[in-house]
Amino acid sequence: MEHLKQILILYSILTLFLIEFSHSNKYSQTANTDINLENQDKPFRMKKTNLLWSKAQERLSSVKLAELYADLQVHDRQELHLKKMKGDNFDKDGQYEARVLASYRRIIEDFGLEDVFFGNEIPDHDQEKKSSQFQDPKLQSMWKRAEESGFTEKDLKMLREEFWHQQMRIQEYQFLHRQLNDFPDPEDNTVDLEQKKLGLSTEDVSNKKAAMKNTKKDIKDGYMKLEHLTATLSGSEPMFKDHRVLKLWALAKKTNWSEEEQNSFKEELKHFENRLSKEAFYKEQVELSSSENELKDRHQELKDKHEFMNRKVKKLHTDLKTRIDKALMHSEL
Repeated sequence: MEHLKQILILYSILTLFLIEFSHSNKYSQTANTDINLENQDKPFRMKKTNLLWSKAQERLSSVKLAELYADLQVHDRQELHLKKMKGDNFDKDGQYEARVLASYRRIIEDFGLEDVFFGNEIPDHDQEKKSSQFQDPKLQSMWKRAEESGFTEKDLKMLREEFWHQQMRIQEYQFLHRQLNDFPDPEDNTVDLEQKKLGLSTEDVSNKKAAMKNTKKDIKDGYMKLEHLTATLSGSEPMFKDHRVLKLWALAKKTNWSEEEQNSFKEELKHFENRLSKEAFYKEQVELSSSENELKDRHQELKDKHEFMNRKVKKLHTDLKTRIDKALMHSEL
């Protein structure tokens, strides 16, 4: 039994070595084949990989196609492994999927295929990450809520990566959708001749539709994961509710204040939010006393208290905002 165990361990090590060896020799293997890459329509097993390959054939030189072919060979195996893992309900934390998505994005950027895959409306990836602006409105709305929820910088960094993975899924779906629109309607008999000219088939359309369906499911699962993550992490810091306090706290985290200074300011914001609650309470009481025809003296007393609280709140808000603005200016120097 012990001998069999040792054999299995050696076999596993050998298998891993062979995989790594095949990866390291991918370019030489491609160069030594007699395959005419420009005529290879669907050389890979995964639809997603073949789709990118088909678009690259229209743009890249023979040398670049050979390099891309080698990269996609490795990536195709990763996509196939990811599909198997999902089918077996593994990779529950999505870490392997994240690596595969990052690999796909790297290939697209390395070979200058961003405008083909992402479309001209998508800005530069580095520029996007700096501004944290997501193209999908729902995703951007979720990110804005996350930024205002009092997360630590560490949690925000982790969340940002998850949001970008979701953005890539959405862009993949949009890419597939655009490519599907390039195909004539298979039910329309008037386009048969055009289909033949382009070398298209109803199978191509079916494959793209199947890929879109799978990607759409991944997007739905991705949103559920983001909702779960933001809900799970929401207790990492005290959460403010008033939008004015949320904005002040978000700005405070952009300053170069020390942790002690930020914590002190956070306490001030808690007191500020309490005052805002009191001001809102008196405002409600004034409206109620007016509608219920209470005594004029009582109504006026509540009104005076509300006006006093309102002035105090406005002044405090201005003071806090001024301190933040000065700190931000100082941090930019």
